[in-house]
Amino acid sequence: MKSITIDGVAEDVSKNVVSYTFEHIVKDHAIEVVYEKNPDEEKKDDTYKIITEVTHGKITPSVDKIKMGESKVIEYSPEDGYRLKSIIVDGKIIEVTDENKDKFKFDDIKENHTIKVEYEKIPTETQKDEPTTTPTPTTQTTVTPKQDPTPAKTTTSAPTNIPKAGAFNVLTIVGIVALSVVGFITGRKYIKLGKNK
Repeated sequence: MKSITIDGVAEDVSKNVVSYTFEHIVKDHAIEVVYEKNPDEEKKDDTYKIITEVTHGKITPSVDKIKMGESKVIEYSPEDGYRLKSIIVDGKIIEVTDENKDKFKFDDIKENHTIKVEYEKIPTETQKDEPTTTPTPTTQTTVTPKQDPTPAKTTTSAPTNIPKAGAFNVLTIVGIVALSVVGFITGRKYIKLGKNK
């Protein structure tokens, strides 16, 4: 009830008047009652929605036409090889717990909501074990050959026409014999020459 007017006079509606009695009626009377829609009842007729989003996984599709005060559960799961990274509700990151790791419940809904679930790829064992290394710059080094402090030995080659030891001995003997013969002959001549004198 918005207002009640009796014979042009407004009555107090805060008393929750549901009826009025005219007593000792000796003249005409007038009564006017005005009603308006209850704001609380009007809200009950409104509906809300939950917009859902997921990366690398599955999630309950967006829900609309949710009546005021209702509750809704949004379920989600990752693709193979992915794990939960974050849950964002109404633009805010919430803590991941055992209760919300695969579903989230909206209680006593009185407004629109959004939920986004993000999954990330699970690292492989190779990626876990391999440390990240920073490449080191390569330097060029010039290797100078070591010089031998010992002076190089000079060698002289012997004449190639030197006779072998055996041949040398033979030639020596032949030379001595020849000299002996010459001396013998020369001596004889000397002796002859001496006798002639």
